[in-house]
Amino acid sequence: MTQENKKRYTSKVYLQQKQYNGWMQACFLTVLAHIGLPDSALLKTPDGKVIEGGFCDYGCGTGINVATAYNLGVFPTMGLELSKKVKQSLHPDAEQRVHLLDLSDRVDWSVFSSQFKFNLQWTTNVAEHIAPEHAFNFAYNLATSANEGAFLIFAASEEEDGDFEPLNLQPREYWREMLEDTGYHYAEKRTDELVATWLLPAISGPCFWLPQNLQVFRYGIPDEY
Repeated sequence: MTQENKKRYTSKVYLQQKQYNGWMQACFLTVLAHIGLPDSALLKTPDGKVIEGGFCDYGCGTGINVATAYNLGVFPTMGLELSKKVKQSLHPDAEQRVHLLDLSDRVDWSVFSSQFKFNLQWTTNVAEHIAPEHAFNFAYNLATSANEGAFLIFAASEEEDGDFEPLNLQPREYWREMLEDTGYHYAEKRTDELVATWLLPAISGPCFWLPQNLQVFRYGIPDEY
C-alpha cells in the first residue's frame, strides 16, 4: 500500500466509507454462503467437470468485495472501475487487483491475462450510469467474461440515489431482458432468498434500497436451484 493511500484510507474523511464497506462485505459473504462458491473458486458443471475461475466486480468502487474475495483465497480476483476519483480510495488489499476500464465499450478481455473468465460476477448500481446507447455493450462485457454456469449478482437503480447522476434509469425487466439476450438465465428463487437475507436487520445498512433492485442470474444454463 502506498503511503499516500494509507493516509487517505485511515483518515476521518473515510470513516463513513469504512462503515459502507463493512455493510457491503456482509452482503458479499451472504452471497458466497448462499451460492456455495468454495474458497478455491471451483465450479462444477452438470456433467461433473470442474472449471477453474474466480471473481470479478464490475464497477467495484473501493474494491471491498475484491479484497474480501482475495483474502478468502478466491483466485483470480479482479475489480474494474470506471472512475479515477473512486479508484483513489481503494481498499489496501484491492490496490493491485483493480483496473480502470470504460465498460461502456466492448472489452477485449485477452489483454489482461489468459484467465479472464469468472465464476462469480458482481455489479451493483453501475449499469444505470452507462448511457442507453451503450447499455448492451455493458451486458456483452459481462457475458464475454463469464464461464458457463457463472453466477451474476446484478442491481441497477430505478430511481436516482443521490450519489451520482444516472444516465439510464430503467425497471428490472429492462435489464433482465438485455441480460437474457446475452445468454444469462434469471434465477428467481435465488433472487427472492437473497433479497430476504439482505433485508434482515443484521445485514440491511446504508444502501437499504439495494435489495429491491437485486437480481441473480446464471450464465449459459438455467438455474435448477
